[in-house]
Amino acid sequence: MQANTATARALTWRRGYTIATLCLGLVFFLGRELGQLLSWGLYRLDLAGNSLIWLDFIYFYPLALLFSHPTWYLLLSALTVISALAALFWGSRDKLLRVLLGLSILTVLLQPVIHSYHPAVSAAPGYDLHVPTAPNWLLAPAKFAGVGAEFRRSDYRLIGWSTDETLYYEERHGGTVRQYIYQPRNEKRSRFWVTIPSNLVMQPERWTGLQHVVDTRVPLVRFFDIVREPGILSPNGQWYAFVARHTYGPEDVIVVSTGE
Repeated sequence: MQANTATARALTWRRGYTIATLCLGLVFFLGRELGQLLSWGLYRLDLAGNSLIWLDFIYFYPLALLFSHPTWYLLLSALTVISALAALFWGSRDKLLRVLLGLSILTVLLQPVIHSYHPAVSAAPGYDLHVPTAPNWLLAPAKFAGVGAEFRRSDYRLIGWSTDETLYYEERHGGTVRQYIYQPRNEKRSRFWVTIPSNLVMQPERWTGLQHVVDTRVPLVRFFDIVREPGILSPNGQWYAFVARHTYGPEDVIVVSTGE
């Protein structure tokens, strides 16, 4: 009798743990994708109403704001995957719950694919565009979330070009300032630790050909709301560097070929 009671209690605990783990995956990952799929379908059918606005306000926006912090995104991703794997091996044997757990794990693993990050501009056909501030594939969903949350973690300032076509720029994150160099010819970026050269080309200028070289990805937004400040033309005129911003969201250093 005691053995049966212990077995029943263990099964109850396993089912409870499985359901709790599934709720974690549903709230932060699987539910988000299902909700966005539902919203897309309702918009396509012209059935979207105020309910979707409230859904965005109370669910999608807070979640995007949370995920725009890389630490929280990575922590919740790891917690969801590890908890779900433990539930698959130790938790309830219910087939439906196990399928949903598998979907939760798959959704987390596919985040870099589903929510890959792109800067606010893209290159027009025939031109090369480089983004030295692009996040790696693991952190791309966090910066992507900053677009929806209109949250910017870092600000960038161009310093200038050296005569060997190397761009110098700085990144400001809170009270931390980091300096980088970027060489577009080999797409190499590295931290810069020593004194900035004194002979840099540092004069900002509006390049009139920029609007023909890049296209904006943000609909219904003016070009100069994305590219707000003049960029810097490289010494030989082959590259133009500027900062592009997702309206109130993340910004990037962009280096684009001029066709010269």
